[in-house]
Amino acid sequence: ISLIPAFYTEEYKNIKADGVFTINGNVKGAYNSRQMPQFEVFTKVNNGKFQFQSLNTPVSNVEIDGIISNKTDKLINTNINLKTFQLNLGKNPIKGRLLLTGLENSLVDADIKGKIDLAELTKIFPIKGLAMRGNLMADIVAKGNYSKENFPKVTGKLNLSNGFVKSSDFPEAIENIFLIASILNNTGKAVDTKINLSDASLMMQGEPFHVKGAIENLNNPKWDLVAKGKLDLTKITAIFPIDGTKLKGILDADITTNGEMASIKNKRYDQLNVVGSATMQNFEYNSSDFPKTLTAKKADLNFTPKEIKVTNASGFLGESDYTGSGTFSNYFGYVFNNEPLNGNLDIASKKFNMNEWMDDDPNSKSKSLEANTLRAVEIPKDLNLTIKAVVAATAYEKMKINNATGSIIVGNGAVKLNNVNFNSLGGSFTTNGSYNSQDIAHPKFDFDLDLQKVEIDQSFQHLWVVHNLVPIAEYLLGNFSTKFKLNGELGQDMVPKLMTLSGQGLIKMIKAAIKENPIVKELADKTRLPVLKNMILQDILMQTEINNGRIGFKPFNFSIKDHKFKVGGYNSVDGSLDWDINVDAPTGKVGVGFDQLFKTWTGKTLPGTDRVAFELKMGGTFKQPKIAFVASSTANSIKETVTAEVKAQIEAAKAKAQAELDKLKSEAEAKKKGLENPLTWNFGKF
Repeated sequence: ISLIPAFYTEEYKNIKADGVFTINGNVKGAYNSRQMPQFEVFTKVNNGKFQFQSLNTPVSNVEIDGIISNKTDKLINTNINLKTFQLNLGKNPIKGRLLLTGLENSLVDADIKGKIDLAELTKIFPIKGLAMRGNLMADIVAKGNYSKENFPKVTGKLNLSNGFVKSSDFPEAIENIFLIASILNNTGKAVDTKINLSDASLMMQGEPFHVKGAIENLNNPKWDLVAKGKLDLTKITAIFPIDGTKLKGILDADITTNGEMASIKNKRYDQLNVVGSATMQNFEYNSSDFPKTLTAKKADLNFTPKEIKVTNASGFLGESDYTGSGTFSNYFGYVFNNEPLNGNLDIASKKFNMNEWMDDDPNSKSKSLEANTLRAVEIPKDLNLTIKAVVAATAYEKMKINNATGSIIVGNGAVKLNNVNFNSLGGSFTTNGSYNSQDIAHPKFDFDLDLQKVEIDQSFQHLWVVHNLVPIAEYLLGNFSTKFKLNGELGQDMVPKLMTLSGQGLIKMIKAAIKENPIVKELADKTRLPVLKNMILQDILMQTEINNGRIGFKPFNFSIKDHKFKVGGYNSVDGSLDWDINVDAPTGKVGVGFDQLFKTWTGKTLPGTDRVAFELKMGGTFKQPKIAFVASSTANSIKETVTAEVKAQIEAAKAKAQAELDKLKSEAEAKKKGLENPLTWNFGKF
């Protein structure tokens, strides 16, 4: 047997074989991706016997007489004719014959009978860590055509009694396994095939589980099944493992189901019948595709054709507790036709830890805006779920969230938040928005935010937008409110791509004290205004817009004591600034230093008016701001006033000169008239 490579493995290298093996035949033709060579191979085994040297039980009395042939160049036309096939597994004989003409639309003529002691079978073919006992009997006779439309005439019986299975991984065994099943087809038509499961039962830890029923018509399978009892999922999956998945818990079910496959194919799910209930206790689900353990201390399920109703569910998602209830509908379409599963759930949690879902290393301490460990998450497209959640406390990075309520809608590869409210950072949050992963290479988000009385310095530490687009918040102590819309694209690390951001909104600075920082220092140094040394901002309303990676502020007004400011401009993601600052200050409070500065700026002495106004330009960056003087309307007014006075003096001088001239003209005219009239002459002087 070691001549056949498929059998010659490490486990079989010490096998002892005996008997006569004969093979002859021929192969002729081309072999490539489109065709096979013609072949005909005759094989015989007489008085065959083999045995593992470490075991006492052999496989004996092996007799095989067979022909495998194909006279075409298509593999599906292969014929298999085992005229004789028999062997003894220990003391248990298996005997049969098989004629199979063609691998598709086959002609079948088979007769197989056998009796197997499972304990002896595992001695011949041992399975490490698994022990089995029981008597399995099979008797199958089939003759006729097998295709999508036809099924050979067949009678078959399968009987297992006193079954026992035990895994070395678990102390408890599955025992008292009984199976009585039969298959019958008297016409050779698939529609007349009937599989009858008279009894299938087992016992685990003294708890029985039974299944019985029938399946008919292989063209349009109809079923009528009843399942009742308890199953230990831990032991079931230990014996029959699911790759990448571990299950634990007890399932106690009492379910009756009947229907036909045509109803599923034609999506007439109302014609299917599933009624009954099930209870899960101490359930655990671990999967390589799911980052944390899902547990359910208890969950009650009630089945109807339309929906599965879940009540009294409680457990943990990772280390986060939950209680919940709800319904799932269209579960037949979800299982059989890749249709979306619909659900409505109400979930509550006393404490939900989001951090353990965001980091590959749950013990990682690098929870900050600078040390992001998120990865882009693809939302299933075959789920339509509406989840109403109430969470008393949530841990998100180092941000504490309390009293969270709202709805989460999952559908078509996206998650939507609807009227989600919570308290955090000293204030209240309300948000509506979405995360869309339909194009997982370019996930997108779109959110409306309504924040009320949030602490500014805390928002700088925990809110990505504030941290990256309004870095001046690092130096503010106080609170603010805002209504803001923001959308853009996320990178694969779930961090927004700055150049894709767009948004707009209003920000109200309720009251804030400004700590010493480069901007205030530069402003104070360049203006020498004493009022800038201890700044308190209050009731400032700012209209903002985000576009192409920068946040702009339309000009807004505020006052510090009796100094008036008007500010507008923008700052970019690289920290660069472009701000216009207008100042209107009382001249009596600007100080001697400003008097000198004003003369340096304008070349004029500060006038004796009540107020002085000037304009500044701020550039540079947040860390190294640069402020320059632009203009002063007050200085321009001084220049205009001097010019007006000069003009007035000139006009007055002109008027005076004209008056003198007019007087002289009058006197000259009078004298002229006196000389012309002798009667007016005065001779007294003569």
